[in-house]
Parts: sequence; structure tokens; C-alpha cells
Amino acid sequence: ECFNVGCCQWGAGECWSAVGHNICSFNNDYEDNYSNGALDDDGSDKDGSENENDENENENSNILWSDPSSTSNWNICEKVTTVFGITVCVTQKAWQERIKINHIVNVFYQLLDNDGDGFPDDEVIHSEMVENGYLLFVPATEQDFEDAMGDNGDGVPDGVGAAQMTGTWEAIPNSCDTPTNRGASATNRSSWPKFVNTLNMDCINRRDATTEEILHLITAAAANVYPELWGANFQSRAGEAVLAANGNCGWGYTSDWINPSTSECSGMYAYDDPTCDEGCLVIEGIYWAIVSFLGGLYTRNRARSIRSEWLMATPDGDMEVYPLRVGNAVSLQLGSPELYDMVSDNTSVGHMWLPAIMPNGKYEGFQVDGASASVNTNEVKSSVDEEPTIGLSDSESPVDDIASTSGLSGSESPVDGTPASGLSG
Repeated sequence: ECFNVGCCQWGAGECWSAVGHNICSFNNDYEDNYSNGALDDDGSDKDGSENENDENENENSNILWSDPSSTSNWNICEKVTTVFGITVCVTQKAWQERIKINHIVNVFYQLLDNDGDGFPDDEVIHSEMVENGYLLFVPATEQDFEDAMGDNGDGVPDGVGAAQMTGTWEAIPNSCDTPTNRGASATNRSSWPKFVNTLNMDCINRRDATTEEILHLITAAAANVYPELWGANFQSRAGEAVLAANGNCGWGYTSDWINPSTSECSGMYAYDDPTCDEGCLVIEGIYWAIVSFLGGLYTRNRARSIRSEWLMATPDGDMEVYPLRVGNAVSLQLGSPELYDMVSDNTSVGHMWLPAIMPNGKYEGFQVDGASASVNTNEVKSSVDEEPTIGLSDSESPVDDIASTSGLSGSESPVDGTPASGLSG
């Protein structure tokens, strides 16, 4: 067990700190790992209210929420936890939505440990995120986010090098985005075309932004440690493929955007946001390609809803293409063979961080014998024998919602290694 110094969590023979990632102290008298600051011995919150239960009780009982450190400016967090040593901070208002915050944490686990063996899939990415103070910040509303950050982004806690916001208002457990939620197989891709019509299904026909926002944070790490592959610029391998997918449809930030679902341009990806510049567009494009490959966009409803930005919602070349009756719509495999090849490889060096299964918010790695969700980095699986590349790239990666080194801008991000001073909205 861990003694609660700031906020600590035990796992795989090591004590993790959620605040600052410092080494924790031991206390032989401290035996109740469940009562590490978040909950009293009876399972109730410290204010006496009962802890909310839900249908994922088995998964969520493994998530240990704690009070933030009182000795640093982590006061924007009502509670904190760690995902493989990476901090998740939730506001007071978000803490009231226990089902959703636990869903977010489970998705974070699933994206870092997609095969569910209890260890992160990519040691280099994991080291980058732990050693450089990456943070997932969870507010309840956009106003809650703005109130926490302040006018100049002064609310970002000490020691944070990169941060991403994902809100409970956009977290949708049991979303039809996930193939298993709509009745298809997670891995048998041939089952996906049978479940493209999600009307009257038990899943919820709303977009769950959780996977996107967490992937942005992980992709920012990939851009730093594998810049030739995933760098947030049009010169990286992914960036070149993203640029090619635009055709002549233009971008919002260059004031020449054309809706790709019209016949006025030839391209499959074009973002109209004027604040999303080159680095942002690459990170967004990588997200679209990953989730498309995972079947997370392959429904009639989702393909139609994103048609003004992304037209490769169909994963494979042998599947019927959605949205229907859109000339530029094509499968990811045929429309961008380069992106398809990149995101479908999750075994090569530089690719092991990529998921093969769309998260459903039910992480199974908690149940693995001899493993733990909080891991010792020396025990993380990796085929990389050389020293991990944890240095940050010189180029900025303007990722939406990622903490900026210069304030609340949505067009900059903290991938240059300097401590973040704000989060974007």
C-alpha cells in the first residue's frame, strides 16, 4: 500500500504519485488502499454522501480517486487519479458525474493498454507522458473549464508539461460509435457492415468525444518521440498523408476551405476551423484515420454527421461506402493507403501505441494476474532496446484542447517541452 503523499497509488511493486509524479513514501500503518484520500472506509465520500454505483461497478472499483495535494496549486482538481502514472484531474462539478468520469478513465486505460494485459503497449510513449507531466483535465462544462483555467490560463497545476481537456458533457458511455456497443465484433471486421444502421439499437446515437480527446494527448506524445512518423507538420509521414487527403479542398486557417462533400473540390479531409493550423490539422487527421480504421465512424449516422470534414468513415475497401451519394466519399484503405498502412500497424517500433480495438469504456487489464494498471516502467512491454527518445520536438503542435505554453490559444500546444501555462478550450 501507499502512504498518501500528495496523492499516491500502488502498482507493480512501485508507488505512483498523481501530483508531480514524485516518489511516494511508505507507512507500515497504512493498509487501506481504498481509502487513499478519495473515500472513507465505508466507501462514502468524505462529505458523507454515498459513492455512486453503476453497471460497471467491477471495473470502476479499481479506480482509486484521491484528494489533490494541498501544498501546490492543484486546487482546480476536486479529485485526482492516475492511469499508468499519468494524472487525471476532475473538477468539483465533474466529480458529481461519477459514471462519466469513470468511463473517461477506463477509455484512457484502454487506449494506453489496448490489448488489456495490464501494461502500456508502448514503453516510449508511456515514458514520455509520465516523465514530462502529461495531464488529462476533466471539467463538467465549457464554463467550468474556463472558470478553472482563469483568464490567462493560470489554473494549470504545477509540473504539467502537456495537458488535454475532455469534458463530461461530451462523454457518452454506450455510444454507437463503438462496434461492440452496436452489436458487432470488436475484431471481426466482416461483422461491421451488418450494424451500420444504428436506429432503434440499444446503444446511444451520440458521439462520444472521450476517445478523440485522449487520443489527441497520446498523439502529441507520439509526435514528440516519433517525429518522422507522427510529427505535427506536413513534413512527417503522417503529415504528408494528411495533406494529400485534402486534395484541393483547402483549410479554414488558410481561408480557402471548401466542403469536401460537395462537387466543388476533390478531397476527403478538410477542416473549416480558422484556429486549426498545420500542426492541429495533422493531429486531427491522425485521429480521424485511427478511429476510422477501428470502425468508430462506420455507421450511417456518424458518416453523415462528419461529411463536411472527413469522408473516409468507411474502413476497408471491400465495405459499402458511407455516406451515400457523396462523390468524394471513399474507404480509408482506398482513399489514403498511406494512412491506412500507418494506423493498421500496431506492432512495429513507432506504431505500438496505436489501438487495434475501439474502446468501450470497460478496461479489462485490472483483472490480469500479476499485473496492475499502475506499472513500473521497467516492466512495460516493448521491443525497443535502445534508450527511449523522450526529448521534445522543436516544432509546435497546435492541437485543439491541448495546453498551450502561451495561454488559452487553441492553435498552440506544449510539445516544445516548456511547462504549460494554460489549456485551450
